[in-house]
Amino acid sequence: AVEKAECRKNSQLAREIELAIPRELPQDAARETVLAFVRENFVSQGMIADVAFHHMDKTNPHAHIMLTTRAVGPAGFGGKVRDWNDRTHAEAWRASWADHANRALANAGYQEEIDHRSYERQGLEKTPGIHLGKSACAMETRGIETERGEQNRLI
Repeated sequence: AVEKAECRKNSQLAREIELAIPRELPQDAARETVLAFVRENFVSQGMIADVAFHHMDKTNPHAHIMLTTRAVGPAGFGGKVRDWNDRTHAEAWRASWADHANRALANAGYQEEIDHRSYERQGLEKTPGIHLGKSACAMETRGIETERGEQNRLI
C-alpha cells in the first residue's frame, strides 16, 4: 500500500528506529513498554508502525520499528509529513524512550536508569565505548580478540 502512494521510484517509503531494550526487563514487560512507546509517540500522530523484536532472550534485546512517512487517516494515506524528519523529534523520541524504559525498570524493582544523553551532555568525564558491530561481537564471543574489542577493554 505504501508503494502505491508514492510516485517517484526513489521515494522514501519508511523510516526505521532501533531501540535497545534493557536486559533486566522480563520479556512481556519489555514488549509492552516498547508498544506503549510506539503508540504514544508514533501511532498517536497518524503513523503506521511495524515492530519487530529481536534477541529478547539474549544479551542484546532490541526492537526495530518501521514507520510510515505519510499520515494515515480514514481516507487512507495522506501527504508526506516532512516535519517528522526534524531532528528535534529524534531528541524527543529518545527522551520518551528513556522515560518509558526507566518506568518499566522501576516497576520491575530496579533502581538503575538509562539516560538518552551523551556522557558529555550529562556532564560526565567518561569515554564512550566503541560500537563493535555484528562481526566483531561474534568474534569476541568466540574468544577471538578484535581491534575494536581491545579499544573497549582499554576504556
